[in-house]
Amino acid sequence: MLVPDEMDTEEHELGHFYGLAPCVYQGVTFGLLHCLYSTNPFAETKPRKHMSTDVQLCWSSDGMEFARHPRRPMFLETGPVGSSDWAQVSPGSVVECEDEIRIYYQGSEQLHAPMGGASHASLATLPRDRWVSIEAPVGGYGVTRPFSCPGGRLHLNARLLTPG
Repeated sequence: MLVPDEMDTEEHELGHFYGLAPCVYQGVTFGLLHCLYSTNPFAETKPRKHMSTDVQLCWSSDGMEFARHPRRPMFLETGPVGSSDWAQVSPGSVVECEDEIRIYYQGSEQLHAPMGGASHASLATLPRDRWVSIEAPVGGYGVTRPFSCPGGRLHLNARLLTPG
């Protein structure tokens, strides 16, 4: 279960969680969290996301309790103004296909409102096993909190860059 917290409502202008499209991938339940923004569209000090929707990524080891990144980055966000998904993205199904993950979603040119508007079947893709990543501009390391690995094995994709 997820509920918006102080960071969602103050910093990110999130109004509501609008739905969750779950998928199980290699023993982990990922969720595409549909987020609706409902803030003052005339506020000069904040981004104008009023009545638009984006998607955040969340995950769960038990399929019941989900977690999100503490900074709340968008996983699938609306496109540029004028594109077929500039106002809303609504997650649909996730399909594993050869060397990529395909995320089918509905893109809309209409802000969330009672009026009708064009919507489009859309597709986003990820390379296989690339739900999240860490990248350092020069060198670095990654640190996690202690966690258990229910399947007993942890696989890391890593690329070491050598100077020169």
